[in-house]
Amino acid sequence: MNANFRSGLKRIAINAIQKKESRKDSERIFDLVMKDRKFLIDAAIVKLLKAKRTLSYRDLVREVMGLVRFPLEVNQLNVRIESLRAGEYLVQQDLEAQPYANTTIYNYLA
Repeated sequence: MNANFRSGLKRIAINAIQKKESRKDSERIFDLVMKDRKFLIDAAIVKLLKAKRTLSYRDLVREVMGLVRFPLEVNQLNVRIESLRAGEYLVQQDLEAQPYANTTIYNYLA
């Protein structure tokens, strides 16, 4: 092997050994990713409800799942919906006037 060889036309890259992540680093990165995902889920819910003003729970879940680009579990979505209800971004419609309706409807609060 000629160690002094240099070529302006060809570049040879030798991959360096990557540093292994420690467990603490991977947990920190996971927490940051989950925090970012919470914001993305909230933004998707608010975006849909701003556009539609009223959505049933089933439609909301289907459209949010189609909007986000990462795997999303329904229980994560339910937690984010409840946090938005607590923050008074959306309200659950009272279905006492419709006794046979077995679906939940959410309205966006401007």
